[in-house]
Amino acid sequence: MCGIAGILGHCKDRREIVRAMVTAIAHRGPDGEGIYDDGLAALGHRRLAIIDLSESAAQPMGNEDGSIQIVYNGEVYNFEELRAGLLEKGHRFKSKGDTEVLVHLYEELGENFVKELNGMFAFALWDSRKKKLIIARDRFGQKPLFYAMAGEALVFASEIKSILMHPGVPRRVSPHAVDTLMTINFVPAPGSFYEDIHRLMPGHIMVVESGSAPKIRSFVSEPPPRDLKISYEDAVQEVDRLFSAAVQRQLVSDVPVGVFASGGIDSTLILAKLRDLGKQELSAFSLGFHEASHSELPYAQQAAKLLGTPLFALMFDAAGLREPELLLNVFDEPFADIAALPTYALARAARPHITVALTGDGGDEIFGGYEHHLVAYWIDKLRLGRKPRAAIARGVANLIPIDVQFRGYLRTLKRGFEALGCEGFQESTRLIRASIGPRERARLYTRDYQQLLGSADPWGALLPPHAEQLESLFGIGHDRIFSDMFLMKSDMASMAVGLETRSPFLDVPLIDFAARLPIEHLVGGVHGKKPLRTLLARRVDQSLADRRKMGFAPPVDDWLRAELAPLLQDTVLAQGALVAAYVERAEVARMFRDHRDRKANYRRPLWALLLLELWLRRERAHERAHLGDRDVVSVSSSQPAKGAAKTAD
Repeated sequence: MCGIAGILGHCKDRREIVRAMVTAIAHRGPDGEGIYDDGLAALGHRRLAIIDLSESAAQPMGNEDGSIQIVYNGEVYNFEELRAGLLEKGHRFKSKGDTEVLVHLYEELGENFVKELNGMFAFALWDSRKKKLIIARDRFGQKPLFYAMAGEALVFASEIKSILMHPGVPRRVSPHAVDTLMTINFVPAPGSFYEDIHRLMPGHIMVVESGSAPKIRSFVSEPPPRDLKISYEDAVQEVDRLFSAAVQRQLVSDVPVGVFASGGIDSTLILAKLRDLGKQELSAFSLGFHEASHSELPYAQQAAKLLGTPLFALMFDAAGLREPELLLNVFDEPFADIAALPTYALARAARPHITVALTGDGGDEIFGGYEHHLVAYWIDKLRLGRKPRAAIARGVANLIPIDVQFRGYLRTLKRGFEALGCEGFQESTRLIRASIGPRERARLYTRDYQQLLGSADPWGALLPPHAEQLESLFGIGHDRIFSDMFLMKSDMASMAVGLETRSPFLDVPLIDFAARLPIEHLVGGVHGKKPLRTLLARRVDQSLADRRKMGFAPPVDDWLRAELAPLLQDTVLAQGALVAAYVERAEVARMFRDHRDRKANYRRPLWALLLLELWLRRERAHERAHLGDRDVVSVSSSQPAKGAAKTAD
């Protein structure tokens, strides 16, 4: 895993700019640096050495005559099979890693070689003979890739901070991104918080040929129908076989490997597989909270003890959130997933011991482990008609008193019954996953900001096509929240300390099999992830398999009422707060009071506003340092972000 950057097109001081771009992301690759520049294309690379630690594997890497060059970030887990096939066809290799395989595979298959890759990647490949640049991002979005235009030149990099090192890239704030942040706590591809900087969509490839505009297309096929005729027991056995193969593939490394053990089903299954493979000596790392209602650490300790796995435990408290500016340094934009700082803290604690960590990312998405999966399943099953179903569901929801919003299981139950009363899957998904809804947005946003937004939908293309079909809500193919929030968090937080994370559940054969399983094999009763629960009960412990999902999030609810309250008052609630360009200060103050007094739970919008305020202050300081006192947050002078509510292609 590494950091990449580059420029295609003529611009002054191109090589020096690329060097500054890779220096800005040196944390992603502390083991080396390389630059290629032929006068038209410049590619930069920062290396985190994982497989083949020799100089033969350094990047940029070329073919035999140097006409093809690549900078690459990620791991391709089937590289050994691909390499063997290329050797049979006469290709010769100087290194033992996966990077060179991509170069020769392109020589064989052209642009479509990306379809053969089982892994996580973001790369830029330059074919100097054809004057063609190809940049691509893996099908699930595990590796980030940003791009922008600087005049006539295309600029690309692993992180926004690298893009901003190019002096020709505008630094304009996207006002539509504020609405998206407040609604879902992050900005999905193809947008960003900068109007002129875009993310390449997961599973997409951009091709730029000399004299032509960039062409972006998906290289991923539509998910197959869930028509596999298989018994539940046979399905469990096949999941077990494919998962074992995935874990074994992802253990390939020339540096120390460990596991992030949350105590949940997915990471515990990884620990069980390590035992089966005779690798139980690999260390696990877990993070807990002093508040028992939020901490899964005891379950991680229980699993480690049962499986004989060494476990390092880290405790996280409110002091860890007192420097939210750290998140801005990591993500370069407001990113309001509450678990981001604990994830960073865990990676930082693990880094002195390991360079690669296996994670349980993807298990919930593939096997239906979330609340919205259960709600959609029961909406489909309870074919009473919307009105009687809604009446029953809302009646039950009203019986659950509002103060239990602060007690995890009953809060989930109340929200679940409210969702059962929704019109359909789209409405229920918005209710469950949104930070604020339409009514809160109408009260919170200023009149000027509402006029600028018009009828724009912050969900944009986040909900899948055919979202009223139950099958469309299962799997990863259309789950942009997973790709653009959860996987972005995992990559950026870990690579900030030079640690690579790998996700066995995102192995392509496993996902392709799970995508064809009938929904009834995934969800039933009050639980999702049926095959994984079955395997965990058989291999480890029934009590761990029967646990409800907790999630990896600190008790920010209470911390915002106590330890973090002064921070809110000094920023979001202060006179002259920059967020006042978008939100009504009186409404923000009311939200804070109601949250403090436990009349409502506004932890997500309050945390998002805090990060937004700090980011706007940073942007204003930068603009004043470089451009004088120009106002960079005025809503009336801003334009809608390009691509903010539409796909890249």
